[in-house]
This record gives sequence, C-alpha cells and structure tokens, in this order.
Amino acid sequence: MKANLSSQITLNRISPKYYKPENAFERSALTRFEKIPTDIYQSAEEGARHIAQEIARIIRDKQKKSATCVLALPGGNSPRNVYNELIRIHRKEHLSFHNVAVFNLYEYYPLAPDAVNSNFNDLKKAFLEHVNIDIQNVFTPDGTIPKDDILEHCRLYEQCIESFGGIDVVLLGIGEVGNIAFNEPGSRSNSTTRLILLDNDSRNH
Repeated sequence: MKANLSSQITLNRISPKYYKPENAFERSALTRFEKIPTDIYQSAEEGARHIAQEIARIIRDKQKKSATCVLALPGGNSPRNVYNELIRIHRKEHLSFHNVAVFNLYEYYPLAPDAVNSNFNDLKKAFLEHVNIDIQNVFTPDGTIPKDDILEHCRLYEQCIESFGGIDVVLLGIGEVGNIAFNEPGSRSNSTTRLILLDNDSRNH
C-alpha cells in the first residue's frame, strides 16, 4: 500500500478561484463556514515554502526586539519540507537561529532520546543539526524517567515553556484518525503536557 498520498495531490484540475481567492470578497465567500483560517496551496512544496517564510519572518521580528522566538516542533515526515526550506533560508538568506528556543512536541515512552525511533532524534537529524541553534535552548520530554516521576516531569516541562513566555509557533501534523500531533480525538483544547496511550494507527505511524 502506498503511503503519504496526500502530498502527491495536485490541483491542476481545479480552478484556482476555488482555493486561491483574488480579493477579500472572494475569500469571505469561500471561508464563511471555516472555524479555523485555512490556506490551500497547489502542492505540498509550495505550502511548505509559505510556512517556512512565515516562521522566518517571526524569528526576524523577534530578533529586532532582542526577544526569543519559541517554536514547538515535531519529527516525522510531515514537516520535512518545511525544515528543508528553513535550512535553505538559513544557508542562503543568512537567517540566524541564535534567538530561537525549540520544544520537542512529543516523545515516546519509555525510550532513550538517541534511539532510532525517537522523535527527538529525528528532529535533530532533520533540522536542529543543520542550523545555528544553541543546544541549551532545545528541550524535550525525557523518555527514560521512572513512571512515578512522569506527572511532575510533565508539569516542569510546561513550567519551562511558560518561563520563555509561551510558544510563538507550533508546527502540527494531522493524523488519519483526526489526531493533532498525538492529541487523539476527544482531547481537550486546553490539555497540557501529559502521558497518553496511543491507538494502533498512531503507533504504526
């Protein structure tokens, strides 16, 4: 069975007026039922470029204010095009990550951070090792702590995020069953860092 088919979808048979409005009036008509503002692009690569450019803009705006830009990032295949574009902007357009703090979006438990299937390990290899981010500003849940310490560890992770003033940008993937990151359907919108049991679909991806 072929995977990741959604990234191979092209919109060459759909008129741009249905996904790329030319003015505010057309956008209002197209988005009147949306609960979350949504932009649609002709390809995954085009969408990734737009996301990366927006992240770069936020980082530079924070630099002008001598402030830290806080990103929450996942590993995996979904954000790979975004990371590649950010790396390109870093190398070709001299975007610095010296003022960036990164929080790993999730980690498997129990698992060492350098394990092959570790989310943090994947994030490092795909992105963090290719930009000039200070490793002291990179944070991840510890998948090796004793079970009795998990609740306190999650509380401290949230506290660490708060110490930076909250998160500026969260890069999220949406799973086949509607999970956002590993927040399974039914999760509360105000839920915080916690241990959850994954279903079989999430485990296999």
